[in-house]
Amino acid sequence: MRRLIALALVVALVVVLAVPAAEAGGAATNIALGLASFAVFNSLFVAPFFYPRYAYAAPAPAYYYPAYRRIVWIPNPPAPPAAPPAPPTQ
Repeated sequence: MRRLIALALVVALVVVLAVPAAEAGGAATNIALGLASFAVFNSLFVAPFFYPRYAYAAPAPAYYYPAYRRIVWIPNPPAPPAAPPAPPTQ
């Protein structure tokens, strides 16, 4: 395990020391490289701390289909038959 860690450390040091720094040819490209590195740094190291935490809510109630009632149409009862007129009084 120590040999593996030592090998990884040596490889990292060789890469850091052997690769020259990025050279850009003007002010605009320097600004672009700076903004790009800032964006990468933020997306990798800063952004995970600002993600919203999950809120766990109670489960939604089960959906029940509405109870459809059968509509039965009952016509109005017929009018009562006409009564004969009352007899005349004296």
